[in-house]
Amino acid sequence: MSDLLFPCDGVILDACVIINLYASGYMQSVLESIPKPTSIAAYVYEMEAQRIYTGPDDDVAKETELINLQSFVERKLLHVVSLEDGLEAAAAVSFSAATRLDTGEAISAAIAVRRLWSLATDDKTAISFFTQKVPQLHLISTPELLKHWVDATHPHITVINLAVGNVRKRARYEPHHDHSLYGWWKAYGEDLF
Repeated sequence: MSDLLFPCDGVILDACVIINLYASGYMQSVLESIPKPTSIAAYVYEMEAQRIYTGPDDDVAKETELINLQSFVERKLLHVVSLEDGLEAAAAVSFSAATRLDTGEAISAAIAVRRLWSLATDDKTAISFFTQKVPQLHLISTPELLKHWVDATHPHITVINLAVGNVRKRARYEPHHDHSLYGWWKAYGEDLF
């Protein structure tokens, strides 16, 4: 199964996936379960993956917490990468101009395409665009990463419920009802908040 989810030599995480994994409260364990080098674009690291919600249950958006990825970088669980050459930069500009991708998504995708890595994103516009226009780009979603983590590490059901519930609450993420793991996702974390 690992080869099916991670067929490429690396994985680059877009801001939405970083936010979701950080919000889960189990990002370190999830990153440790990924069998390939995992990266984040420097632009996303510095400019986009900024905060999660931490307010009380009745108004979660009332308070936020800064996302601090430094410990994951220091442990080499997450590598910060930049555009390496003109071809990657040109691909980023092309992706950004062709659709409504934000800068971080365009840069992350350009790096993934040029280096033959997988792109982890939950952005519907990005998924639609890359599925149609760049079908060779392997895409991974937050639910796929979390299910892989569950299958690889076998955490207790309460931990799974907490991780999924935290993503739902603190990152405000829900997969679309046509996502292949929608049923799996909906089975966890519903009653926690």
